[in-house]
Amino acid sequence: MTTSNFAAMDDRLDRLVNLDLGGRGVEHLSAATRLLLGASPVGAAADKLAALNHEDVVLVTTGFGFARLDLPRDRRE
Repeated sequence: MTTSNFAAMDDRLDRLVNLDLGGRGVEHLSAATRLLLGASPVGAAADKLAALNHEDVVLVTTGFGFARLDLPRDRRE
């Protein structure tokens, strides 16, 4: 795995996206991910995205929830 050329920015972004505003106690997940990767998770993701070809398809998900928007309103879950 290559490391990002933006390591200082990666660290700041890691801290920002891992703010536990809901107080769920998930900080250990970020620390474990960093330990497993040996680098910033944001930087690792950036490196993977930078290596994609123009035709590649990527699905980016969050913990916010997901709804199928291509179904008629009465069939949505």
